[in-house]
Amino acid sequence: MTSVSLATTCPCTSSDAKVSTSKRSSTKMHSDSAPSRWNEPRLMSVAARLLKDGFADTESFITSPTCLYAALEMLARGAEGKTLEELESVLGNAEIRQEACSLLFEDNPKNAQNDYRLNIATSLWANKHSAPLRFGFSRAMAGINGQAAEVDFASPDDYARMSAWLDRSTGSKFGSAPEFDADTLFVIISALNFKDNWVDRLEDEEVEMTFNTASGPTVTMMGGFGFKGHLLSNNRATAVS
Repeated sequence: MTSVSLATTCPCTSSDAKVSTSKRSSTKMHSDSAPSRWNEPRLMSVAARLLKDGFADTESFITSPTCLYAALEMLARGAEGKTLEELESVLGNAEIRQEACSLLFEDNPKNAQNDYRLNIATSLWANKHSAPLRFGFSRAMAGINGQAAEVDFASPDDYARMSAWLDRSTGSKFGSAPEFDADTLFVIISALNFKDNWVDRLEDEEVEMTFNTASGPTVTMMGGFGFKGHLLSNNRATAVS
């Protein structure tokens, strides 16, 4: 049995918005005609840029492709005009997006086991002082397990609301939301909570392995490398973040 919870956070500050505007000509995603399917290369390019920006702020960064897709879909539901065209050059047109979301957010997937669980949720938290939500935007979240709210990022009560949402959406695997600056314009938090059985079950001795960090101390991490695990152990495997 495996249970995995992931949370992807995409904050936007006023300075972020200025940078995006100044680099618009080099990062703009467009197409001459509406795409007939979601564009994997362009989705990967968005992920690569997010990964690059993430490493600029932290030494360890990971994001779920599913959460990233859900976050972009949330943006598309509040976009129009050229912005919507750019997002659909990645996600696909309205018909393709609807089909993808019906699969991602399906309540009871076909052929799923009784103990299978997959919950994907996305939320948008907008600064009520500088970036209030457009009227009716919350209704656009129907069908993608989404939530949109206006908050004060300096308010402990609103921070508690964000943390409570993250706790519910990840099966209590994440109980605290990241902290944000008061001038943050908006934040998208996507969460994925997954539980299922392994196809090839791991033996008890394969579940954990001891790795050596570059600074010296050892850490215990998930194994499952089969016979290659002995090669890693014998050669003082190094854990890299």
